[in-house]
Amino acid sequence: MQSFLERFQEAQPRMSRNQRAIAQYILERPEDCAFLTARELGQRVGVSESTVVRFAMAVGFPGYPDLQRALQDSLKQRLSTVERMQAGREAVRELSDTLQAVWRNDVANINRTFQNLPKEAFDRAVGLLAKARRTYVIGLRTSAGRGGPFSHG
Repeated sequence: MQSFLERFQEAQPRMSRNQRAIAQYILERPEDCAFLTARELGQRVGVSESTVVRFAMAVGFPGYPDLQRALQDSLKQRLSTVERMQAGREAVRELSDTLQAVWRNDVANINRTFQNLPKEAFDRAVGLLAKARRTYVIGLRTSAGRGGPFSHG
């Protein structure tokens, strides 16, 4: 289906001055025009109701109600796109908040570990791991990703 702009551009060479004024008004205010009657649109543009109906036919619609319906459908589609974008932004914001909370929790856990682990015990564990001929790393479920890099020697 052609967009309004494409329809209007295609029909423009055949349009009268009044019809071009209607096209311009619709393109500038599609939200308003989607709910105006042919008479109301004509009054706003300064043309007759019959000029509005002829305009709808000139741009390829059977009549003005069909043009109005197409405007409403276009508006619904545009609004749903905006709503999807807003929902996407909200999801990103929530994900960012969640990631920050997880990061803060991990940092707090690491800090607690270092505060409660004597340096000698840490040095001893590092020494044992360094001297070991073989070490086993097990990562299950959510920790599987953390264990993966240690699987290659």
